[in-house]
Amino acid sequence: MLTLQNYLRLFFDMIKRVILCISLFFVALVSWSQSPIKWSASFKMIDEVNGVVTFKASIANGLHLYGIDIPAGGPVPTSFNFNNSQGIDFVDSPIPSVKPIVAYDDVFGLELNWWEREVSFKQKFIVKNDKEAIIDCVVKYMACDNKSCLPPRKEHIQLKVK
Repeated sequence: MLTLQNYLRLFFDMIKRVILCISLFFVALVSWSQSPIKWSASFKMIDEVNGVVTFKASIANGLHLYGIDIPAGGPVPTSFNFNNSQGIDFVDSPIPSVKPIVAYDDVFGLELNWWEREVSFKQKFIVKNDKEAIIDCVVKYMACDNKSCLPPRKEHIQLKVK
C-alpha cells in the first residue's frame, strides 16, 4: 500500500526526471546550433582596384572540413558563392593556405581530401564600382569526424570594401 509519503517521493522523482530530460534537450539543441567551424573574413587592398579577401576556417578538434574538389558520391565539398556581391569582379578561384590531407575516408568509402584545425582561403578581386563594393559570400561546407558527419551548413559572410 502506498502512503502519502511514497506518492510524494514518486512524484518528485518524476519531476526530477522531466527536468533532466528537458535540460538534456536544451544542451543538445545548443550544441547542434553552434557551428563546428568558425569562419572569419578580412580583405586587403593591393592597390586602388585590386584586392584579396581571406576566409579563415577554425575547425573544432576531432573534425575535418572537406576539400574543394570532391569526387561524386562523396560529401559536400567546400564552396564559395559570390553571386550577390556588388561592384566587384572575382579573379580565378579561392586558393587554400595549406594543402589538404588526402586519405581514404571510411565514412564514404572514397579517397578524399580535407583540412583539420585551421585553413584560410584567399580570393583575388577587382573593384569595379568603389561606391557600392560589397563582398557577399555564402560558404557551403560539411564537417565530419572518423565515424559520422554533421549536416551540410552554409555561412553567410559580407564585407564592405572601402
